[in-house]
Amino acid sequence: SDSIPILENFDFKPLDEFSFKIQKNNLHNSINNLYSYTLEYSANNSVDIANLKTNIEEALSQVWAGEIENDGYNKLLLSAHINIRQIVIIRSYGKYLRQLGLGYSEEYFQQALINYPDIVQDLVSLFETRFALNNNSIAQRNALANDIKKRLLKSLITVKKIDHDRILRNFIAAISATVRTNFYQVSPSAKIKSYCSFKIQSGDIEDAPQPRPYVETFVYSPRVEGV
Repeated sequence: SDSIPILENFDFKPLDEFSFKIQKNNLHNSINNLYSYTLEYSANNSVDIANLKTNIEEALSQVWAGEIENDGYNKLLLSAHINIRQIVIIRSYGKYLRQLGLGYSEEYFQQALINYPDIVQDLVSLFETRFALNNNSIAQRNALANDIKKRLLKSLITVKKIDHDRILRNFIAAISATVRTNFYQVSPSAKIKSYCSFKIQSGDIEDAPQPRPYVETFVYSPRVEGV
């Protein structure tokens, strides 16, 4: 029963379930349960599950372990073909924008993104272009980011609902207004940090409430979030 909501938040529909008991070396105290599901992916877009197998397994494992939130943002794994770590980028900004008081539910945020997977891919590209660890100079990063931002703004023409347009514009604005992040830092043991922080010039976000500080830092993790 714990696994079904996780699968549904990846947009899988469980059709049936089989359970098996596994005993190791005839030891009665080592009996474990193995569950096998038949799943249906009901979204309109086609997905090559075989090519995404490793990505799906890693995502399910991290959600089950509590390292990643179990929510509708996880549907982007298959709909937008991004990995679970890239979903953390989108989820973090979604949480931040909701704290700004845009007035939409989290589910409505998620639906605005799920409806436009190409825009989601470019949002991730915008963030990675600006902050991913590579040898690009600041000038090169800015030039590439400006091209992606222009493409994003142009793609908003395809957005049908005004509310969805507003949400997506604010994602573009928030990522563009970010000046620093620890997203790519690792712990001394070389593990990805359990929290993300984003230093954001909120004055550059039109929908941010007044008074707007010059910068503010938003921290997100599965356990806590806030400015």
